[in-house]
Amino acid sequence: MSRYSNMENNDINASLSTQNLTFITGGSPASFDVIVNNDSDIFADFQIDIKAAGGNRNKWEKWYRLEPEVSSAKPPGSSTNFQVIIFDTPIIGFVGTANLTIRIFSLQLRQERRLQLRLNIESDNKPNSLGLQLPVKQFHVDASNPIDIPVRVSNNGQQSTEVTLSFVVDERWLIRNSQQRFSLSGGSQKEAIFHCQAPSANKAPSKNYPFKVEAVGSNSYSNSVEGNIEISPFGFVEFYIPNPQQIIPAQRQFLPNWKSDTASFVLHFKNISNLIQQINIQLQGKDASKCSFQQIPENANLDVGKTNQITLDIKTKRHWVGIRKKLQLEATAELSEQRLGSTTEPATKNLELKVLPVIPMWLQLTVLAFILGILSLPKPDPVMHTQSVNSVDLSGVGNIAISGSNDCTLRRWEVRDRKLKPEILTIETNNKACGNSHDKKVC
Repeated sequence: MSRYSNMENNDINASLSTQNLTFITGGSPASFDVIVNNDSDIFADFQIDIKAAGGNRNKWEKWYRLEPEVSSAKPPGSSTNFQVIIFDTPIIGFVGTANLTIRIFSLQLRQERRLQLRLNIESDNKPNSLGLQLPVKQFHVDASNPIDIPVRVSNNGQQSTEVTLSFVVDERWLIRNSQQRFSLSGGSQKEAIFHCQAPSANKAPSKNYPFKVEAVGSNSYSNSVEGNIEISPFGFVEFYIPNPQQIIPAQRQFLPNWKSDTASFVLHFKNISNLIQQINIQLQGKDASKCSFQQIPENANLDVGKTNQITLDIKTKRHWVGIRKKLQLEATAELSEQRLGSTTEPATKNLELKVLPVIPMWLQLTVLAFILGILSLPKPDPVMHTQSVNSVDLSGVGNIAISGSNDCTLRRWEVRDRKLKPEILTIETNNKACGNSHDKKVC
């Protein structure tokens, strides 16, 4: 019994747009309206349920739909218009008149009203009609796991038919027969199951794989439905660098080489997942602003189960002199397919770039030692007086001269090869080298 009151004087007043409706099996949908009035003194919403006398559909098999499915709360005195759209027969294999009971009820009013409608079900004049349905159209499965595909077949005609049911899918998925044959009497239905298995991860990337189920009757009437099987993603992309330390210049480090300003790091990636990836490299780290970089190739594809390499060229400005500089960098790999995460494992690898000066250290030290050696050489005595000359004496023949100066030095001058050659005389401190006269015997 219903939990709701169905008295004639209840607060739910309803009517139908028609008392008779025709529906052609396999044809266009048929529809009618249900007008519901709220005759109560409170806000209330309304719902509708429809049943067919002699109906043989399961509860989960919908043969009609409502627009709207549930009305919003309506104030007293207002009305709600429901549209009922019938898109399938409520009685499989039946042709004739079926009585429909339209039940209108409200949770707030705890009342209901029932109305009757005559539905004329007509045949589409086809010799036989096979109905085909997938209870589930989208499946999810892990790689290498088995999966069952249920299919419902119904004979909407009056006569029995021999049905050939075929499962059309990539042959790698099949583990049993892809066809089933059985007899289906008029107005009956049968559920069949096809068994398949997802390929291993390296043979089937994670994506949707379509399949089709085809039904062919003995009278050549056919039907088909389609669905999808999605292989779930799993795994990761391994990231490693065999040589994370590089030096500029890579060659001829003991010779000046001002043209070399780039180092190449080889990055290795191994796809241990079932997702096809594309890799993009970003350069980070505390010294990243001192560098520019280029990824080769620019678009690096990584297929399932494969290994690929990316060359990362890092360019920086070199100083001419000084000591070696060490740049600390980080290479981060970003993945195009991010269902398993946006980065690799590990996400970041450290890079160390040693930058040598243009002029090698040994050459810098050699030049420095040469300069220091020159500076350390003893200074030669000057070839002239550093202060004023206070006296000059000449020899008898005029080829030798002695000069005295306020710098306390005596210089001997001799004419040789028509040139005046200076010579420094060693004078004892008690001599009058710093005075106004000197001993003439020095000549």
